[in-house]
Amino acid sequence: MGDLGPYLDYDGEDYICTICDRWFRTEGALFAHCRATTRHEWCERCRRVLVSEDSKNAHIRASKRHNICRFCREPIDFETDGDLRNHLVDDHYACLECNILLKSAQDVLSHDISVHYYCDSCDRYFGNENNLRMVS
Repeated sequence: MGDLGPYLDYDGEDYICTICDRWFRTEGALFAHCRATTRHEWCERCRRVLVSEDSKNAHIRASKRHNICRFCREPIDFETDGDLRNHLVDDHYACLECNILLKSAQDVLSHDISVHYYCDSCDRYFGNENNLRMVS
């Protein structure tokens, strides 16, 4: 028997949803069923069946394939790590280099100036405070 993960199988002839005890001729038909049924949850990104909404949420939080914002009240699963990073900076005022959250965009600017030697006049970062002062 082939293994498609928990609750899905292939017996060499048919694709099977073991939760619903349904049989399908093609993998595409099985996945269409998984997307449409209300008897279980489906993770499209991982192509995985989960038995409940709670187990799906736990899967999404734990999986390396998902890009979850841990600061939003409702979990948001971003398409890419870059999208998540942009969200953290834009919506949560994160300094990703220091791995901290600040309270406002103004606090991010102040932090960048004092810690990362950012010049807001020329929109550049410098390697040290002395180099920053030379352009000010």
